[in-house]
Amino acid sequence: MGDKSSFLRAVALLAQIGSLVPANAFSLALTDVISISIGARDNLAEGASLCMVEVPETARIFYAATPRSLAILNKLGRTSTRDGAAIARAMLNLLVRENTFRPVGICED
Repeated sequence: MGDKSSFLRAVALLAQIGSLVPANAFSLALTDVISISIGARDNLAEGASLCMVEVPETARIFYAATPRSLAILNKLGRTSTRDGAAIARAMLNLLVRENTFRPVGICED
């Protein structure tokens, strides 16, 4: 897991326990479920591509989600830039539509 992924996870979890976070301003709604998916890996020994590992993992997060859930999804849809962006957009739209989430996105090129 890279530095940015570790930082994202740490800030999100620190905020939920009421700790200080590195921000000029911050508002928080407490959550009932915290789900984290940060950079799945393929499992070639079992014949599972990255997509075959990532999709069920993300589905578990969706099914466990409530309107008060915090879902930290990093490195979602890692494939070509265009395909990855489409996968991430579709998943975020589903979260918003089905669970009334307010997603926060951190994007990098």
